[in-house]
Amino acid sequence: MNVKKEDIEYTLDKNEIESEKKNKIIQDLENLIEQMKEEKGESKKYFFIGAKTTNNPIFEENKIFLCKIEEGEDVSIIKERLDQLKREYNESKKGKRLPANSYDDLFYNCPKKLFREVGLKVSSYEPIEFVNL
Repeated sequence: MNVKKEDIEYTLDKNEIESEKKNKIIQDLENLIEQMKEEKGESKKYFFIGAKTTNNPIFEENKIFLCKIEEGEDVSIIKERLDQLKREYNESKKGKRLPANSYDDLFYNCPKKLFREVGLKVSSYEPIEFVNL
């Protein structure tokens, strides 16, 4: 929605608002608009981190899962959040029937909703294989 300053002034004049109050309202609106522009301009930067899972002998050592972290976060936060997720998943109804004994099991069996709830942003729930060209 686009509102012009002149339209606001006209409406305030039409409703016979005192000039001090009118100036205060306009100043508050300008400050609010400036604040919204600053907040909108702050975009989060993400880094992709490969979470290597080698606990399961089915997978080769060069397959990984891609996770994202925000700029400035420590890489170890991925392991902490995965461990937290593993505990929460194994305590759930589905986790008791089909427990996650490794990170591979966690990526395959855990509902994606739980990943988001612990604050883990995963870009690839399937393993990615890198090859040398």
